[in-house]
Amino acid sequence: MIINEAVLDQTLKHIVLLDQSEKSMEMDSVAQAQPDLFDMVLMQKSLGATLETMDCLLEILHVCCSAVNSCGDTISPVSNETMIAELNRFVQEVGFAANLPAKALADSVTQYRDNHPEPVLFRWALQKLADAGLTDFATDQRSAVLAGCTIVNCISRAAGPSVTSKVDA
Repeated sequence: MIINEAVLDQTLKHIVLLDQSEKSMEMDSVAQAQPDLFDMVLMQKSLGATLETMDCLLEILHVCCSAVNSCGDTISPVSNETMIAELNRFVQEVGFAANLPAKALADSVTQYRDNHPEPVLFRWALQKLADAGLTDFATDQRSAVLAGCTIVNCISRAAGPSVTSKVDA
């Protein structure tokens, strides 16, 4: 496991304690370190996402980056090509393109989550999306849900196995 419950809890507590100015400064750092992921979130507005949806996605990006950074590691910048590859891999593995019935799609997402290399972070992100009312993979919410999942997948790949030793050490 790369990010364990303790690291995630510590990260969430840190972010909650930030005032608006500090949060803004951290998000500026995230935007500079991960411009393509940040742009993917901003692009959601043109796809009909509400500000609340975009806030949810920005929080997922912020928490993912902060959790890895709190382990003392840095994250390689994620390119557009990597985002597209991760999105395509996720869509293929979960079966979005197969037009599965809602129950089968939900089961597929659960199986994907349980086998994810970052199960704690991925589970948290799915819950964050659910808390924001973004749980329907078969509707117009699909783009935001895919963006949230893609963020975790990209950060997981960009952080790589070097984080594992620092978390477990």
